Amino acid sequence: MKSKTTYVRIAALLLGIFLIMTGLPNMAMAEETTPENIKIIDPGFEESDQGWLKNWIQKETEGATFAVSTSKKHTGNSSLHISAVTDTYSWVKQGQIYGLNPGSMYAISVFINADITNGSGAATFVEYYTETGEYINKIAGMSGDGFPNGEYIGSTNDRWVEHICIFRVPEGAAVGKVYTVIRGTGDAWFDDISITFSGGPEPYRFDTTRIFNYKETKESGAYVVLDPYYEGSDTEKDTRVDFELLDGETVLAKNENVKFENLKATFTYRTEGMIPYKPYAVNCHIKDKDGNVLESHTRNVYVVDRPTILDTDGDFVIDGKKVNPVIGWDVASSDYEK
Repeated sequence: MKSKTTYVRIAALLLGIFLIMTGLPNMAMAEETTPENIKIIDPGFEESDQGWLKNWIQKETEGATFAVSTSKKHTGNSSLHISAVTDTYSWVKQGQIYGLNPGSMYAISVFINADITNGSGAATFVEYYTETGEYINKIAGMSGDGFPNGEYIGSTNDRWVEHICIFRVPEGAAVGKVYTVIRGTGDAWFDDISITFSGGPEPYRFDTTRIFNYKETKESGAYVVLDPYYEGSDTEKDTRVDFELLDGETVLAKNENVKFENLKATFTYRTEGMIPYKPYAVNCHIKDKDGNVLESHTRNVYVVDRPTILDTDGDFVIDGKKVNPVIGWDVASSDYEK
């Protein structure tokens, strides 16, 4: 007969095993979610100090007022209220937003309760800067007063409406600045702003070594490059590429199930026998581990005569001498000598 102490030890052991098994996934999940959500300080506009919000900066616009409002809020106890009497930009911003991955897609979301009587309305956007503070641009695709996936919001009839804009972070961006803005006259309340990861950069880029191959060249090629964001991932390990060179419907050369090495899948083919100036096609089919085609691309390639003015090194040669040509645009004939 087992003692009461023995049963207690068995129960403690089982409890420990249960905690380990259930705790490990949670710890792993916590580690993986850090790059998924970009931190904004006080996204719900709750942390006011002496009547204004911490870490949020106002634009001093004539006729505009900024306040922490408790009369309208989406969640929590307060929201940001911007009121303007002139048709211009009035905004509040937070700088030093880190963690945005260049090339990746994100979604910026904010809840808006607006009554803009004149002008475009209320919205949010992101600006990008390099590590040294150089300005890059506003949200990708923004043109004039328009946003790519979420235009300005005018009147919401005293309701809270979620404004979402999908954007791609440009290359070289290291720091972001988030803005809530109204363009026009009227009032707008903002609450619960967030930036979340929406997707990695486009994984594959197809290209050819050359489009125009000179007759004396014996071979050429094509390749698919994988974005470094996916290095070491299942995307790199499982993806395969089928290449083929076509003359109309006739396959002249092919290479199937090419793996990525150093983020690149390559295809080499001979150009001997290709008819000058006739279009040939190089195709690629990018497949997953089950053989399903993810993407297909094609590009025409040619064999051509080397221009007589170019030598085999690609330098310009005139009267047997290498020259560095200068190209002028919209130059008057009287300025040719200059």
